[in-house]
Amino acid sequence: MLSAQKKSRNYFIELLRFFFAVLILLYHGLAFLAPDSSFLRCTNGAVAVEFFFILSGFLMANSAKKKIGDTANIGKDSVDFIKKKYLSVFPYHLFSYVCSFIVAVILGSLTVVGAVKLFVNSLPNLFMLDMVGLPYTMVAGYVWFVSAMLIAMAVLYPILRRWFSVFTNIIAPVLGVLLLGWLAQTYGRLTYISFWTGLTFKGVLRAVAEIAFGCAAFALCERLKERDFTKFGKLVLSLLELFGYAATFVYAFSRKSETFYFYLVFFLTVSIAVSFSGQTLTSHLRNNKLVSFLGKLSLPVYLNQYYVYLMVERYTKHLNGNVRLLLFAGISLVMAIICLLLVDFLRKKINISKLLVQKTA
Repeated sequence: MLSAQKKSRNYFIELLRFFFAVLILLYHGLAFLAPDSSFLRCTNGAVAVEFFFILSGFLMANSAKKKIGDTANIGKDSVDFIKKKYLSVFPYHLFSYVCSFIVAVILGSLTVVGAVKLFVNSLPNLFMLDMVGLPYTMVAGYVWFVSAMLIAMAVLYPILRRWFSVFTNIIAPVLGVLLLGWLAQTYGRLTYISFWTGLTFKGVLRAVAEIAFGCAAFALCERLKERDFTKFGKLVLSLLELFGYAATFVYAFSRKSETFYFYLVFFLTVSIAVSFSGQTLTSHLRNNKLVSFLGKLSLPVYLNQYYVYLMVERYTKHLNGNVRLLLFAGISLVMAIICLLLVDFLRKKINISKLLVQKTA
C-alpha cells in the first residue's frame, strides 16, 4: 500500500499492490456483508496483508542500502526515515479519519458533547498509534497495519542501517522464521492481530517477522541481479515468481486451513525478490499511467473501506448480500479515488514545512 520512489518503481509490483488491496476489500466485504454469498468467497483474503508487510521491508532495505558506510548519523537517519514514512501515509489516513468520524456521529446520533468525547478518546487512532497498547476508541478502521508497520520499522531500521549485510543476509531471515514459528506454535494463525502477547500486540510481531522477510528478500534480489541467466533460466524465474502470487490468490478464495498462511509468507518473499531482480518477463512492463495510478490507489482503498462498510451495513439490510458487496466495493473505490486526488492536490498547493519552519540563510 506504500509507494516506492517513482524513479525505481516496478510497475508489475504497482499492479499487484492494487490487486492485493482489492483482495482485502473483498475479504472484508464478503465476511461482513455477504457471508453466504454464492457469487464469490474470499475466506482467506487477509493473507494479502503479508504481501504489503514483505514489500514494505524490501523497500526499507532498499532505502537503507543508499546510506551504507554512513554510521555517524544512524539515529538521525532513523528518525528521518520513520518521519518520512509516517507523513507519507498520514494525509490519506486523515481523510479517512474525518469521513469515519462524520459517519460515526451520524450513525450514533451523537450530541456535540458525545462527539467531543469520541474525538478525545480516539486520539491514538487519529495519530495511527493503534498498536502501541494505549486504550482508545476506534473511529477509522484497519489502521492497525500502518501502526504495526511503523513500530516494526522503528525497531528494525536502526539495526539495518548499522549492520546492513549481516542483517539482510542472516539476522532478518532467522528472526522472521523464529517469530513465524513462535506465532504458529502459540496461536496457530497470523490473523486476530489484537491478541496481547505480554509485550506487544500479536499484529506487531507479525509485522516485525514479515518486514524482516522483506529485508531478506532484498538480499536475495541482489544475488539474483548478479547472475547472468539464460532465457530458460529467466523463464524458470518467471514461473517461480508468478507461482507465489497465484498461490496466494488461489488460497485467498479457498477454505484451506490458516496454517497455509505461514507457507505463503515464504512464497511471497521469494516472488517479491524475483520481481525486483529485473530477470523475469514481468520486468518488461513499462511505465504506464494507469498502472501507476492503480498502485497509488492501493493505500486509499485500504484506508477508506471501514466507514463505507458501516454505512452499507446500516442502510442496506433489505438488499441481497451480493448487491451490498457491489455497493461496498464501488463506493469504497470512489472514495479512495477522491481521497487520492484531494491529498495529491493539496500536497502540491500546500507545503506544511514552509508554513511551520522558516529556512535559515
